[in-house]
Amino acid sequence: MEMVGSYDFRKDITVGENGERILIEYYKQYGGKFIKKSSDSEMPYWDLMFEFPDNKIVKTEVKTDVWIIPGRTLSNGFIVKDKDSGNIFIEKHCRGKDSGIKITTADWWVNIFYHFGEIWFIKVDKLKKLIEENNFKETQQSGDEGSNTSGYLIPREEFRKDFIIKKFK
Repeated sequence: MEMVGSYDFRKDITVGENGERILIEYYKQYGGKFIKKSSDSEMPYWDLMFEFPDNKIVKTEVKTDVWIIPGRTLSNGFIVKDKDSGNIFIEKHCRGKDSGIKITTADWWVNIFYHFGEIWFIKVDKLKKLIEENNFKETQQSGDEGSNTSGYLIPREEFRKDFIIKKFK
């Protein structure tokens, strides 16, 4: 499956859905049972709901990042340069409304860095506190044209310790 972002919400929805499938498969390994995807009325507030063996229900907000691509050397010796801002983007506003971290009711925020094969987990309350306690750079015009998407840029390596990071294949 090719995972490439395009800055076009209608096209990029497939990337997000593929990331959701990755998380569903990952949670299965730990007894997580996928319950449902958010409905249209729930969608702005969380993405996926799971039940775990202790009967705990967990809602997640899932973001799939395919823009960050590690550099590599091909078999013919050609070097492909990496593409990495070094940040995690956390959306807060889109299309004239609060969105993302500003309105989520999810328990966990999950960033899937597809080309790194990593899933970064953080409790939403902890992420909100991290944003509140730090002066993260804020972006404007970070989504597709006309979306007026804005958000926070969290330096990934500097704040790595605040996340639970797991590998996936």
